[in-house]
Amino acid sequence: MMNMNLMKHIVLIIGLTLAALSVQAQSNIVRGTVRDAKETLIGVNVVVMNKDNRVYTGISTDMNGGYMLKIPADLKDNLYITFSL
Repeated sequence: MMNMNLMKHIVLIIGLTLAALSVQAQSNIVRGTVRDAKETLIGVNVVVMNKDNRVYTGISTDMNGGYMLKIPADLKDNLYITFSL
């Protein structure tokens, strides 16, 4: 009885791991650095808009002007970069 429960748990963990890997494989990572002519820019908004002009996801650049967004592979929309003083 104990071995059967252990086997069920192992199969469940393997199944969940494979499902998570499958979801992860279906996304793209967009990364970059925002800079002007002289230096990198901190706090710049990098936003992905969908076809209805609604924000799908976004992030602000870090201390080095860098950003990283995970976007679903089937999303074919626009990347906008905004900055204001």
